[in-house]
Amino acid sequence: MMYGDTWDNGVDLAAVERAVSMRGACPPLTMPEQRRAVHEMTKTGMSEAVIRSRLGLSERTVRGWRREVRASLHE
Repeated sequence: MMYGDTWDNGVDLAAVERAVSMRGACPPLTMPEQRRAVHEMTKTGMSEAVIRSRLGLSERTVRGWRREVRASLHE
């Protein structure tokens, strides 16, 4: 596994940024990268439907991960 300025605990931050940017095709993401992308997309105000479509995730998964974001914002 590679580490450096674009990696955080095994998460490829450059891949997450490409997914979140909505420019071009979404890169393949690991589960931790998908979770990070959902968190970032939620914080920018993207809808659940847009996030599901962009990342190819289920409604249940996106809703659960978005709940985590909302909980962390209220701490």
